Amino acid sequence: QVLICDTSPLTTLFYSMQMFDRASDKLSNLAFRSMSAYDAVYLCDGDIPFDQDGTRRDPEFRNLAFNFYSDMYRDMPLLIVKGTVRNRVKMVLGDLMAKGLLHNKSTMCYNEVQRDRLSIA
Repeated sequence: QVLICDTSPLTTLFYSMQMFDRASDKLSNLAFRSMSAYDAVYLCDGDIPFDQDGTRRDPEFRNLAFNFYSDMYRDMPLLIVKGTVRNRVKMVLGDLMAKGLLHNKSTMCYNEVQRDRLSIA
């Protein structure tokens, strides 16, 4: 089974440092311990135009976050995904398959994405 996490304790640490200029030792320890818990780490590049949806900060904050995460994961297998949403899905699914983490129905999903048949919003 594959569990995909959209965020992690590292994200909470980043926001805590940015918003409060500090983080608890407990959060810091959890964030650093969690970094080694993943078989794959994917970081979205900022090449998709910034879209303010009422919950996001400014584009500069997005760049600051990207630089923080890429620096924190610099010594780990990190794949920066770029391009359209479809291309990003292809990159991630292809990498998961190459690592042997996707099987059966996931392979069918990947094949549909490759053939541009899977609907991706």
